[in-house]
Amino acid sequence: MRCIRCREFLICYMVNEITYREIDTTIRGDASPQVKGFLYQFLVALQFCLEMKSNQALYIEKFGDFAIKTAGEGESISAESKHYSTTKIHLLHNNVINTLYNWAQPNFHQEHYSKLLLITTQDVREGDALNLIIKTDNKYKVFVDELNKEVNRIKDKLKEDKKVNPKATLSTDKEKTMKQLEYLCDVEHKNVVQEILCKWVMNAGCLDFKELYESIVNRYASMLEERKGELYIDGLFAMIINPGIVEKGWCIKREDFKKRQQELNSDFSTKNISFPTIGEPTEAETEGLGSSLFVEKLRIANLEREIARAIHDYVKTNNLIMREIKGRPVRDVGLEKYKDNLRSLFESHYNAHTVEFTFDPNQNVFKSSQKFYYAMQNACLQVKMEPFNTVDVYFAKGVLHILADDKTLNVKWIIDGTSI
Repeated sequence: MRCIRCREFLICYMVNEITYREIDTTIRGDASPQVKGFLYQFLVALQFCLEMKSNQALYIEKFGDFAIKTAGEGESISAESKHYSTTKIHLLHNNVINTLYNWAQPNFHQEHYSKLLLITTQDVREGDALNLIIKTDNKYKVFVDELNKEVNRIKDKLKEDKKVNPKATLSTDKEKTMKQLEYLCDVEHKNVVQEILCKWVMNAGCLDFKELYESIVNRYASMLEERKGELYIDGLFAMIINPGIVEKGWCIKREDFKKRQQELNSDFSTKNISFPTIGEPTEAETEGLGSSLFVEKLRIANLEREIARAIHDYVKTNNLIMREIKGRPVRDVGLEKYKDNLRSLFESHYNAHTVEFTFDPNQNVFKSSQKFYYAMQNACLQVKMEPFNTVDVYFAKGVLHILADDKTLNVKWIIDGTSI
C-alpha cells in the first residue's frame, strides 16, 4: 500500500481533531468554530463530488461556496453552506439575507443556474415567513412584504433612539442589513429577485460536521475495513484542497475524482487482514448449555466426549461475532457468505458419507456418524472468510455448532441413510 501523503495526514488530523475534541470557548481568539465552518463547506463539497454524474465538474469558491456544472444543457447548481449549532434559521437571519443578496449581484449571473441551494445545519423557526415563501407560488410578494416590515421596524427603532440621543446611528451590522434589505426590495431588482426565489432550494436541519463526516464514511466507505474507511474518505477530502487543484481554478472533474477514488480503493482494499483475537469464555458463559440443540445432536451421534469442546467453541465464536463482526458491514457480509459456504460443504460431505454408509455391508450408525463428524471438523478449516486471510480453528468449528443449533437448518451428525 502506498504511504499516505503529508496533506492527507493533515486532513485526517484536522477532520478528527476538530470534530471530536471539545472546543474551549473561553480561550481568547479561538478560531476553531470558524475553521470548522470552512471544513464543513469542503465536506459538503466532497459529498457532492461523490454523487457527481458524467460530464459534471465541481467548482469551489468560484461560483458561490461551490457549484456543480454540467456540460451541455444539464442541471447546474450553485450552493452555499452554513454550519451553525444553536440558532434556528428564519427569513431575516443573516445567513438567508446575505446569501440572497449575493445571488442578486450583477456579477453572479443567477441565470446560469437551474438551482440555487442553501444548505444549513439550522432548523427553520416555526411559524416564520420562510416556511410560507418556500411553499407559496406568490413568493416575491410575501418576501418583499416581510423585508419591508423589517426595514420599517429598523427605521422606527432609529427614530425612537434619536429622541433619546439625537446623535444615535445604526450599528455597522444594522446599516449593512438595511442596505441589503433595501436592495432586495428595490423594484429595479424585481426580476432578478423573482428568478432567485423560484430557483431557491433550502436544505435546513442538515447533518452537522461530525455527523456528516460519519455519514459519508458509512455510506461511501462501507466496503473497507475498520479505520481504512476513514483514511479512504480523508484521502478524497485531501483532493478537495489539493494545492494543484486550487491553483488551476479549484475545479474537480468527475473523471479525475473517479480516478482518485479507484487509486485509494486499491490502496485500502481489504486484503490480508489478521483474524481478531478474543479471550477465553468464562465458566458462567458456558454453563447451562447442556440441553442446547447442538449439544443434543452430538449426544444422538454418541459424541459425548466432544460436548465440552463444542460448548467452548460455540461460546467463544458467538462472543467474537458480537464483539468483532456484528455491525461492521464488510465482516457481516463475510460471515453470512462463510456460513453459506460451510452449509454447502456440510451437505456435500454428509451426502457422500450417506452413500458410503448405504453401501457398507457392516453398517454402524455411530461409527459412520463419528467418522463424518471428524472429517467435517477438518474440512471446515479450509473454508475462507472475507476479509480475513485465515480463521482460527475454534471459530470454524464454532460456526458449525451455531449452524447445528439453528432449528431451521438440517445440520446434524447422525448418519441414518437419508441424504440432505
